[in-house]
Order: sequence, then structure tokens, then C-alpha cells
Amino acid sequence: MTSAATLPAAQAGSRYLPIAELGQGGMADVLLALMRGAGGFTKLVVLKRLRQNLAEDPELVEMFSHEARLAARLNHPNVVQTYEVDYDAGRYFIAMEWLDGQPMHRLLRAAWSNDALPLDVHLFVLCEALRGLHYAHELQDFDGTPLEVVHRDVSPQNVFVTYEGQVKLVDFGVAKAHARSADTQVGVIKGKVAYMAPEQALGRTVDRRADVFSLGVMLWEAVARRRLWKGLSTSEIAAALAERRIPRLADAVQHAPHGLDAICARAMAPSPDERFSTAAELGQAIERVLERFGRPIDSRRIGAIVHGLFAEERARVRRVIEEQLGHVRLDSIVGPLPTSLPVLGEPSSAADTPSRSRRPSLEPTLREAPDTALSFAEDRRRRHALVGACVAGACVAGAVLFGVAATFALASTPPDARPAAATARPTATSDLPANETQPVVAAEPPVAATRDTGPTHPAASRKEAAPSSYERFEERAFDHRTPANRRARRTLDKEDPWE
Repeated sequence: MTSAATLPAAQAGSRYLPIAELGQGGMADVLLALMRGAGGFTKLVVLKRLRQNLAEDPELVEMFSHEARLAARLNHPNVVQTYEVDYDAGRYFIAMEWLDGQPMHRLLRAAWSNDALPLDVHLFVLCEALRGLHYAHELQDFDGTPLEVVHRDVSPQNVFVTYEGQVKLVDFGVAKAHARSADTQVGVIKGKVAYMAPEQALGRTVDRRADVFSLGVMLWEAVARRRLWKGLSTSEIAAALAERRIPRLADAVQHAPHGLDAICARAMAPSPDERFSTAAELGQAIERVLERFGRPIDSRRIGAIVHGLFAEERARVRRVIEEQLGHVRLDSIVGPLPTSLPVLGEPSSAADTPSRSRRPSLEPTLREAPDTALSFAEDRRRRHALVGACVAGACVAGAVLFGVAATFALASTPPDARPAAATARPTATSDLPANETQPVVAAEPPVAATRDTGPTHPAASRKEAAPSSYERFEERAFDHRTPANRRARRTLDKEDPWE
């Protein structure tokens, strides 16, 4: 593999435009960014960037570079895809695929409260994660040398389920590979203690069977529907692992499906030699249990469950992304991107157990952006108003042209060719001289009755003469009852669908 010192400098750092903050890891910031290319190419990606204050630490740079090199080698449907690894402006970064979904720990938190995740679906998700894990364990170098990859942080936080039902294993940040010299250190603990194997918690050398233990803990929790070490502190969990006091599934669940207690006991055996030797072997054992459920499971069923639990969350994230992309598309109108990006992901925590606090709303973050002259939603409403004004203006212009044409046609018609008046309306004779004959004028056409009981239209109250064609058309142009202006009114009043 390429060493950290020889990674090429990025010439395309400006290709990635951050639009939202997803979270923070132990040594990197995770951002949602827009990747731009030639010909108007754009794509949403995730950027994992080494923090600026850690860029001078050689050991941390080596750890981040190792993760980058390893992630670039992984290519499997159940492992997050890496697009690019590069160096720009003094910071290393990894560009990965954007997964539109939820991490497993958030899915379980929402599903366990209302029984929304059936056991067979949960087992299927674990089997998918095991496929990705086995692929990573079997990874070889270009010359065929086994890399002996160990994830070392297999947990619900690092299993991602998308709204389309895909299951992805993520975050190889503390993964161990044979080619990495830093992994020979003894006594260093990396990962979440609540999902660690005993040998990992004691800081001893680990292999792929430590990851099998972690998946065994996730299987135990899937059946028991609670945390394995619920109520225990990190030190208490470490002490129990050192003493090999691992709870049995049968002690927590009275009527577990047949075979699952034995599978959990073997996967979570204190001695690595007593466990399943590979992740694929554990997956095959779970699949045999799944066959007894007799119900087909596919990605559509999984995606429907995730979407049903997080429909509002998904809509909010979409709205934030749309608003941020609006800043990019309309940069000359609404100004530059805000200096403080909206937060889409949960704030990271050093604790092994996920936080129980509610996620903060995204709206205050967006409103606090001081460098933005107008929000994208406000600009959209103004554009809608502009469209309505254009429609009204077009109606007025048409009325003017129609009136001019009617006046010109009337003036060019000979007097003897004009139609005779249907009826005559006398004018008060008291206002005329005695020797003058009363003139005859055309009678006004009767005003059609309408359901409108309001004040009489001004055009209908004129007794001196009938309104001209221009006047009648102009009044109709601003009458809200006409179809054209009803459409214009709806355009003006229409709200943004993402609001």
C-alpha cells in the first residue's frame, strides 16, 4: 500500500463544497459535500477530514492515512464505498458515498419502543452485515497476501441501514491490518467496550474472531431486545469480560427461537478458539434459523420499515439539503454559503452507549447563519410572487392591445354600417332646450345575474354610456373569479412543498 508520506496532493480540493455537518469522530470531521465536475456533474458525497489541529501529529496522520488506504481497497455491496483519498490545504480527506438512511443504533432505539422491527428482519440485517464483515476479513493485497483485516469496532453505530433497505458496514477508523506496524502495540484498547471481546478489552492481540464476538453481542441484543450490559459502567463491563462472566441469552429470554441461544453462546464464547471461526460461518447459522420463519425478506421490506420510522426525519434532511443546494445554484442571488453549516447527524459521544437525548432541531442552525442575505425558501416565495405579477402584467397588456384593436375597428366602420340600437332610452327633457329633439342612445346590455351579492361593479353603474371594450376587459383582468387570475392567485399563495 502507498505510505502516508507519498499520497499525492489534491488538485481538486475545490471540487468538494461542504453543505452540512454530519458529525465528528475521534480525529476527523464528517461533512456532507457536493462533488462537482466537468459538464455540470454533481454528486452528494461524505467527506471525512482530519482535523486541522491534529494534522501535525505523525501518529494520528498515520492512523488516518491507514484508514484511507484500507477504505479505498474495500469494494462490496455491504461495505460503504470510498471514492477518493487525497490531501488538500494541509488536511487529509476521504470522499465516500452518501448513505441516505439511519445507523442501526438509532433504528433500534425507535423500533424497540413500538415493536416496529420484527425479529426475522433484524436477523436478516445482521446477516447482511456479516457478509460485508467476512469480505473485509478475506481481503488480500495486490500480490495475494492476506491483509488480515479486523474491524475492532463492530457495533450498531457502525452498521447503516438506508431507506432503500441496503445494509452497509462503515467506519474502519480503528481497523487493524497485517501491514500496519502501529497495530503491534499491546495494551492499547480501541473500540466500544460494550461490544468488545474479552481479549480486545484486555488489550491483547486480536483477529477476526473478535469481530465475530461483537456480532454475537448484537445478535444477543436483537433477540433480548435490550442491551447486553444494561446498567453497567465501562469499568464494570471490562471487569466482567476479564472474569469471563458473559450473560447467557436463555437467562434473559424465556422463549427464544430454537437454536439462537446456542448460536449466541458460541459466538460470544470467552475463548476465541470456541467461537465461530469466520463471520460467514456465523451468518450461515443465523440463516438456518431464518428459514424456519417462512417469510421472505428483501430490501423493500427493510426500507419500508426504516422509512416508516423516520419519515419526518428524512423530509427534514431533504429540506436542509435542498436549501443548501439552492445557495449553490443561486449563489449570485442569495449570497455565499453560511459559515456555520446545518447539522444533519447526531453529535458524537465518547461513551459506549448512544445518547438518549433528542436530536436538536435543524431550524435554529439555519436561522443563525449571519452571512446569508436571504434564505432559499424566502427567495423561492419571491420568485413565485414574481411569476404571479408577470401573469397579471400579461393580462393587462392583453387588455390594452384588445382595447386598442376594438377602438380602431369601431372608428374605421362607416356610420351607416353600424347596427341600429335595439331600444331607446329617453333622456330627461328638462335639461334640453325646447326646440331640440331628444337624442337616441344605445341601451346598455342587461347585467347577468351572479352569485356575488356584494356591491355592484363600477362598470355596471355607469348610466351615461355603455363601457368600452377596453374597460370591460380591464375589469375582467383583475377579477379574481376569472380562471386566469385564480391560477395567478394560487401561484402567489402557494407554499413551498418542503416548508
